Amino acid sequence: MDTKITQIRMSDYPGNRAPREIWQTTHDALPELRDGQVAARIDFVSIDPGMTGWITDKRGYMPPVRPGSVMRAFGVGEIIESRSDNLAVGDWITGFLGVSSHGVFNDKDVRPIAVEMAPPELFLSGLGMTGYTAYFGMMDIGRPQPDETVVVSAAAGAVGSMAAQLAKNAGARVIGIAGGAEKCR
Repeated sequence: MDTKITQIRMSDYPGNRAPREIWQTTHDALPELRDGQVAARIDFVSIDPGMTGWITDKRGYMPPVRPGSVMRAFGVGEIIESRSDNLAVGDWITGFLGVSSHGVFNDKDVRPIAVEMAPPELFLSGLGMTGYTAYFGMMDIGRPQPDETVVVSAAAGAVGSMAAQLAKNAGARVIGIAGGAEKCR
């Protein structure tokens, strides 16, 4: 397959420079697949606040993106070539696909998604990491009950807004905290 890929790479850690100075766009050929790998066209990427913690030389909850590497991002894409026993051409996947038009991935590093049940982009929000975080945090750990009061910090954010709705659906009274009057409207 003669597919060209466009990628956004971080050339260096930002330090005190303007963020636009650390990004470069590259164009390469899609590498040959090995056994257990798939190639995917990446249709959606999620640009998340947590990404700022990945472009520093300090290790956080995940290793930093290394200079010269494709910027890490959750993505959703459709498989266009497969050498996997588990995933076929036409299957849709999600995972850390990067800020790229296409990519090659080990089949164990991505997860198939059921696009016949919901639009693919929902697997980056309500049916993805954001939704999982809100759901398991609220329903497995918080376990809101009718007539309880639940306080949700960052209630205007992606996870917080979903957590607030889950608590409300469980019958709890919800108090949301957000960073300022504008976010609280």
